[in-house]
This record gives sequence, structure tokens and C-alpha cells, in this order.
Amino acid sequence: GTNPMYCGPELLFERNEDGSESLDIIRPLSLSDRDYFESIYREKQKRTRHLTSSKEDSKEKIKRLKHEREEIYRRIVVEHSQDQAPESLVLAIRSFILSCAIRYKRGDIKIFNSMLIHINREVIFQQFVREMVSTEFEKIKNEILIGDFKKFESLFNSDYVNTTENVLGSDSIDDGIKEGIYSLGNDKFDFKNICNAITKIIERNRIIITEQNGGSKDSKLDYDNSKKGHYYICIGGDVLSRGLTLEGLTVSYFMRHSKTYDTLMQMG
Repeated sequence: GTNPMYCGPELLFERNEDGSESLDIIRPLSLSDRDYFESIYREKQKRTRHLTSSKEDSKEKIKRLKHEREEIYRRIVVEHSQDQAPESLVLAIRSFILSCAIRYKRGDIKIFNSMLIHINREVIFQQFVREMVSTEFEKIKNEILIGDFKKFESLFNSDYVNTTENVLGSDSIDDGIKEGIYSLGNDKFDFKNICNAITKIIERNRIIITEQNGGSKDSKLDYDNSKKGHYYICIGGDVLSRGLTLEGLTVSYFMRHSKTYDTLMQMG
């Protein structure tokens, strides 16, 4: 049987008889946020539809068509480079920082925390997402440095406090997994103390935003013992579906079609 300390997709996606999730830690993306990302890809499909190749075409022509498609795609993402990030993505980044702070407050300091963002498998799109994430992270960082924690406090009170109680009270989760998790909102884990941890994390300047794909040789994840205490926000592609392990995976932001459910389960 499965080791009771294993926390895999069966636990995350398990449902009760009434259809509700037994472990309520999944937050669905809004249709508008999904449509925003999909609209960019649809625009690429629309503008490159005429650049099709056949088996009879020369290698040079196939290479040229591929280059043209990529150039069009790059122009499209540049057109969207000043877009406001979807609210769900901003919330996910904020959740990652808050989760890191809670772990920090538990005493988990010299550890790895990772965030996974997987929206589209194409490298050009991942570069676009990385820029968007970097921009939003800087905005959130500036909030923290001027002492504005209102949005963090709202997330903490509306989600984290109750979710933690639900996890602690869940029969689906082995007691070994719950070890070291404490109720939030009071004593050592009141919001003021969490704020202090958030500030410490940001001032340490060890949150690193990386792409993980075939074209990102300069940004390989480094989980060497000497790097413990670094936190990674990983914008990923196909490499993530091939068994890459993200240490201390804390928050995942996924947009996958149901036809790739088997791949989603593997990633899980």
C-alpha cells in the first residue's frame, strides 16, 4: 500500500460522496483568467495559420517557416508585455510568499521552498510569463518594504486560517504529515508575527524566478545543501512532466486541458 506519509495527487484530488473535495486546498482559476492566457495562444494560432509546411518542403523552407512563426509569436507577446497580470496569478505569488513566511515562523529556515507555474509548454510563452511574474513580484516586494500588508492580511484571514484548521482536522491526512503544523491567527502565529517573517524573507533577497525548459540552461535549479534557504519560482514547460523534482513544493499554478489529465497526474 501507499506510505501514509506520501502526499500525492490521490490525496489532493480526492472527493467526498457529495462531490466536494476532502482536502480543500485547490483554488480554481477564473474563466476570465484562463481565457486571458488562452487568447494569446489563439492569436498566435490565428496569425501563423498560413505558415504551414508539408513533407515535400525543403529543410531550409521548414526552418524558415518555423522562424517566421516564432517571430510572429514574439511580436504578440511583446504586444501584451504591459498587461496587468491575471488576479489569480498575483494571488498565487502572494500565497507563495505567505506560505514561505509561515514555514519560516515554524523554524523551517534553512530549507527550500518552490513554486511551480505551468501555463503553456512553449518557450516563448514561458519567457513572457517570467517577465510578468518578475514585474508582479517587484510590485509585491515594494508593498512589503513600505509596510503595506493589507492584501496579505486579507488572504491570511479569509483562507489560510481556516484551511490550516481543516488540514489539522482532516482524517485523510496522516498525523505524521501534520507534525509541525500549528493553528494560525494567534500566539506565535498571529498575523503581526507572520508580517515580520514576510519582511525577513524579502530582505534576505533569496527568491529566485527561473524558467525550466530546454532553452534555460543558465537557470538550472540548484538544490545543493549550500543553497538551502533559497526559494524558487519556476516557470515550467515539458521538462516538468518528465519527473523533475521540485524540493519544498509549496504552491502550484496550473493551466492544463483535461485531455492531458494523465500528464497532470504525473506532474502531481
